[in-house]
Amino acid sequence: MSTNVTFKPLENNKLKVGFIQILKQENIVLSRFYDPTMKGGGDTASWISKGTNPRTPYYEGIKHSDFKTSPTYTCHIFVFGFGNYGDKISRDFAYMAINEIDLLDEFIDAHIKGIRSELNYDILRKFKQDFDNDAGWNPAAVLKNPEELFETGRIGEKDAAKLFFNSVMTNGMRMCQRSDKFNSRKVNSNASSLKEFVFFCTFKTYSMVKTDLYAAVYHNEQVALESIFGGVGIMDFSYNKIQNMHADDASVDLSKENNFGRGDEKLVESKKRAMLVHKDSYKIMDTINPPLFIDTNFMGVSLHTYFFKWFYAFCGRIDFVNQVCWVSEGNKLNLEV
Repeated sequence: MSTNVTFKPLENNKLKVGFIQILKQENIVLSRFYDPTMKGGGDTASWISKGTNPRTPYYEGIKHSDFKTSPTYTCHIFVFGFGNYGDKISRDFAYMAINEIDLLDEFIDAHIKGIRSELNYDILRKFKQDFDNDAGWNPAAVLKNPEELFETGRIGEKDAAKLFFNSVMTNGMRMCQRSDKFNSRKVNSNASSLKEFVFFCTFKTYSMVKTDLYAAVYHNEQVALESIFGGVGIMDFSYNKIQNMHADDASVDLSKENNFGRGDEKLVESKKRAMLVHKDSYKIMDTINPPLFIDTNFMGVSLHTYFFKWFYAFCGRIDFVNQVCWVSEGNKLNLEV
């Protein structure tokens, strides 16, 4: 038997489905913010939008030079390397898998699920980390409120759920009007309807709204967040941050456990409890997304084969569109921008 084994899993039907198409069905970031139309060059891509179109009133004798030009806003998105997902496996297993097609299918299924799960985790973590950056928010649009606002029960004589829902709706409607208070670049921006916004909140906050607000309304579809906004995402805003990859530190032994990758993470607790962001507030587009494969010849090794996937993407926030968030901090109510 030859020592050079090359299997082409692209012939396998399971791998003919695009990976992004699969992830878009299950990842709350890709399903709402994936945009393959961005123009990229090198390590950056650009998102360009026209600002508010200035009105020029008609008057007798108006000339072409009297018309004003609307501003153009550009935001640069940098490429981010999510990494290499997969395993180094024994060549003996590859020999056995070629002779046992069912075993090969089972092996591919297990690894696709594992890679999909890890990539889902990392995309969501990058999204949380980007929105945790204070520099990306207009300070006026960061509403600091006591924790009681986001829990089932009452604040003084009022229901917390009603106060919170009213705050979300009021600020959502204000973002549909022309305002420079809802984006970090502080430019006039507006939306045509609430359907252009995506609402995110923690599990506890969403449970509070469902329990204390929906249950008390006969036609709850009229207050359901899913029917008001273009999308709703439920998640914990805390995330695991890789503190130091040690890639440039010669004193660190990368062969030891916990000195690289997952083992060197630290939980970053977030005070954010909810945020309402425009559908163009975040952009992600894959730039290096090759198919999964097993190819020993490509790797130039003699004892192992590899099953893995590289993934790089342009991803980041857009700083000139409207967004507002609610955080748990302080004891005073702050419900409106």
